[in-house]
Amino acid sequence: MTASEKRYLNTIASLPCIVCGSRPVEIHHVRRFGETRKHNKAVPLCVNHHRGVGGLHTLGKKEFERRFMSQSEMLKVTAERLK
Repeated sequence: MTASEKRYLNTIASLPCIVCGSRPVEIHHVRRFGETRKHNKAVPLCVNHHRGVGGLHTLGKKEFERRFMSQSEMLKVTAERLK
């Protein structure tokens, strides 16, 4: 990981969860099946919305997106918050 990628991920980690607004957050990398992680496609999710009972990794992508927002919407919200 480059220094600029590390700075970028630290900035993402300083944002509130894009679903509920709580902190602290974990970094979720948005990717398609089989795709490697790209640090520029990272979003902040609290523990619950990342890997908890109501989380993306627990519910699965389709159910999470049905309940909350698509991963492309998560990237858009994150980009807006970074401005």
